[in-house]
Formats: sequence, structure tokens, C-alpha cells
Amino acid sequence: MGTGRSNAVGQHVTGPYSLKGGPVSLQHNELLWCRIDCRFTGAETFENIFISASEVSMNEKAINDILEVVIKNVINEMEVCKQGKAGNYNTSETIPVELSARHVHLSEADAIALFGNPLTPVRELSQPGQFLAKERVRLIGPKGVMDNVAVLGPSRNASQVEISKTDARILGVEAPVRQSGDTNGTPGIILASQAGIVGLEEGVIVASRHIHMSPEDARRFGVIDNDRVHVRLDGERPVTLEDVLVRVHDSFKLAMHIDPDEGNSAGWNKSVSGRISNR
Repeated sequence: MGTGRSNAVGQHVTGPYSLKGGPVSLQHNELLWCRIDCRFTGAETFENIFISASEVSMNEKAINDILEVVIKNVINEMEVCKQGKAGNYNTSETIPVELSARHVHLSEADAIALFGNPLTPVRELSQPGQFLAKERVRLIGPKGVMDNVAVLGPSRNASQVEISKTDARILGVEAPVRQSGDTNGTPGIILASQAGIVGLEEGVIVASRHIHMSPEDARRFGVIDNDRVHVRLDGERPVTLEDVLVRVHDSFKLAMHIDPDEGNSAGWNKSVSGRISNR
């Protein structure tokens, strides 16, 4: 950054200001504009941060304090971007690997239609706020049936069924590999219980293998949300899994999730861990 530049709306930002968090002088009615430009596997990510002094009423010191925090955050993001461009990930620290077997997420309306009541928590899962419910469902597909399928809570806006490719063949559905929540255009299925039945028009997926990370985890491993990385599993049959999705959120606890097909190929057990690979 320099001593002045025009921004997208034609206003002008004047200095002096520093990317190292030094003094920042911002006159009233001026706008600070910062942009981070990183490229990951051909994808371009932009983050625009706008602070308008005309929209707040505070003294210059308070404004400068806010700008100092913003600029430091920008610098941190730029450092992460540089690491990602060079593939300089943290390859020494291990990531716990968990097996995610077939399960169902239900909307509250579908839960009530199937069981007559909202979901009943039985056991907390590794991700904070998530739980295994007491209720179970039957999956009924065009070619097969699967009983006693786990239901995870809390309820969601839309119901979703997560299965493996092997499960999909048994049920007779063409389930695509998708990120959780991305169910547009996916196959439907019938859910049944002893008390009710629900037909889903869509929602059956094979969940993309992924890693849950907190923002602190992401900084430590040199990745950002929605990155795709390679992970080497140290199971009985060591294998490197490609195209592993990184998901970053304040509520997440560090863990990699794979399905039974992937787990079997690596000889998975509860002691298996993974390391991000630079290749």
C-alpha cells in the first residue's frame, strides 16, 4: 500500500499508513480499501474490507485502533495465501481421522413426521453441538433397503442422507460426491420408521472427504476454508487421499472424516491419523 489510491467508488484514501500496523491517518468521509488476491488451483479468492469513517462517530485514535486490527488481519491472511501458493503446508502435525458411516440429517418437520417428536439426543459426537439421536430410520431405495440407519442432530433446514458408494449401489441410487448441504439435483429416497414415512425428492449424497478445522487450526496448517489438500493416512495400508476439502469454522474441532469405503482401503482403525502432504 502507498500514500494514496483511488477506490472502486471514486473516493481517495490518503496516508500515511503502514502494513506493519503503524500509525494510520484517516480523514472523515474517507474509505479504507484493502484487497487480498490469492490463487489456489486456478481459483481466485478476493476479500474486500471496507471501513467508512462517515458511518461512525468516534475520535481519530479509535478509528486508528480499528484500522490497525484490520491491517494486521489482512497481513495474516496474505501470509496464509503465500503458504498456500507455495504448497508450504504444515506436514508434521497429525490430524485425527474418524470414520463417518451412513447416517441421516433430518429437518424438524421430517423428524416429527417420522417419530412424532423432535430428535432425542443420546450421545455427543466429536464436533461440538452435534449428537447421535435415539431415533433410527429405514432407507428404501429402488433396488434395496437399509435398516437401523443412524440419525444425527440437531435438526437442519433440509433433510439429507449421507452414504458410501457401496451403499448407493445396494440401494440403487446414483448418489454424487458432494459437500454436506449441497443437495441440489441429487437423488431422492424414502425414509421410514415404525410411526411414519417421508419421501425425499432430493438429498442423497456421498459426502466429500473433509477436514474440520477451527480458524486457529487453519492458521497452524497453512490452509483456508474450502482449500483442497492431499492427506497421507498412516493405517495398516497407508494411502494418500487427494481432493480433501478443508472446512473452517469457529465451532469445529480438528478431525478428518472419511467414509467406510475409504476407511477400508486404508485399513482404518481408531488409532489412524493423517498428515497433509505437499504433493
